[in-house]
Amino acid sequence: MEQQLARRLVKHRAAGYSIAYVLYRSVARYAIRIALLAGLLVAFSTTDALWLKGFLLWAVGMLLGAISRDLAWLRRIKKHWSFTEKITDWRKVVDIAEGKQPADCTPGDSGP
Repeated sequence: MEQQLARRLVKHRAAGYSIAYVLYRSVARYAIRIALLAGLLVAFSTTDALWLKGFLLWAVGMLLGAISRDLAWLRRIKKHWSFTEKITDWRKVVDIAEGKQPADCTPGDSGP
């Protein structure tokens, strides 16, 4: 898992942080969310039960809130990427991406 995360960081460093890349990697999750949203909207439009309409509106709001939170979070990461690049020990990240144990890091070591 750490090696996979390190490889992604190295890729972001080489190409610049891309929201499109992150969304592409999560396309299945977002497709499920969009399908669920469409299903909820269809159910809302076909029902006359007020309690069910209320529940469906609540569910649509929660889903839209989650999606907008994700997008805002990705925009903040992109905005702060230049700082993240400056403070990251890229030598360690590259070592982990290549499957090596970083030279000055021992397993379980959380640092100072």
